[in-house]
Amino acid sequence: FLDRIPPFAAVNEAVKAARTCKAAWASGLVNAVLRTILRDMEKRGRKALINETAAGARSEAERIAITMSYPTWMVKRWFEHYGAETAVQICRAGNSRPPVVIRVNRLKTSRDHAVEMLEQAGIHAVRSKISPDGLILPGFRGNPVTIPGFEAGIFQVQDESAQLVSLLLQCREGERILDACAGLGGKTTHIAEITRDAASIEAWDTSSQRLGLLEENVRRFGLSSIRVLKEEEFQSISREGQPVYHRIMVDAPCSGLGVIRRHPDIKWNRNPDDSTRLAETQISILQQAAPLLKQGGTMVYAVCTTEPEETVGVVQRFLKRHDAWQTVPVNTTLPALENSLVTEKGCLRILPMEQGPDGFFAAVFERII
Repeated sequence: FLDRIPPFAAVNEAVKAARTCKAAWASGLVNAVLRTILRDMEKRGRKALINETAAGARSEAERIAITMSYPTWMVKRWFEHYGAETAVQICRAGNSRPPVVIRVNRLKTSRDHAVEMLEQAGIHAVRSKISPDGLILPGFRGNPVTIPGFEAGIFQVQDESAQLVSLLLQCREGERILDACAGLGGKTTHIAEITRDAASIEAWDTSSQRLGLLEENVRRFGLSSIRVLKEEEFQSISREGQPVYHRIMVDAPCSGLGVIRRHPDIKWNRNPDDSTRLAETQISILQQAAPLLKQGGTMVYAVCTTEPEETVGVVQRFLKRHDAWQTVPVNTTLPALENSLVTEKGCLRILPMEQGPDGFFAAVFERII
């Protein structure tokens, strides 16, 4: 289906790749099978083979799965949840090359000044329409570390969607804030910038390796308001179950179907029952975090996926179990949000589209009692 790489080169690369695996003997088999296909294609023509392959599909969803290289179950789900047109757009987005997107550290510079600095360095920058801190670098290719100002903590690589999530928390100076699934600290450092490095931010993650990288980012940004919680510290706070935080961020582990363009292996590493399984983990994390939030406080739940089981389904299940909580419409927090990005229940839902941000979902919970 792809015509940019000459067929003989694709065969050669596949054979070389086979030799690097534990079953190096398979390289001969790979070579024989692919060269048979290549001879067939040369004999009958590429277009005829494509049409024949697509014609063998039993449904439109299966045809799209074949021609756009996706698992059939995944495409069928998108057809069911969002309709054929949107499902095709999601597939195209996942196959597209994502731009480099950076977040400007508002503590060190303004976005306008950052644009000028980048343009002087020959890097074209486009202001994000949905994040006041975001810049899109459509023509940039290479390691983001080489972007002028990166090492000085002026920029952080982070997609527009992820930047919105931190803004939804509406955190303020002087508050005690928990980032319960901190990862590499993209949202943690953003929260510190939003609060002018004058809040008390505690970051925790199940991976000590990720927390180590988070600490490196904190040092690069020169932030003093972030403290990494060790496993025993977080578990101690969790066991006590006292409402000590004004804000809690839960950027939960998920199937990641909204960021396939950045992680193409997700297409083939996921199974049909993953969303149901992950939803249990997501609910568990929310229930562990909920008692730690003060009355009137805000908890943001976010995932970078498209699946209802992990998005609206988790929200519904959480509210059903917690009478003293309610959701706050995201467009009351961020009035500039386009209506198309807000669900009927007031949650943020960004589906992955070409030339758009990553797929993301977020809900804002408020503890009433």
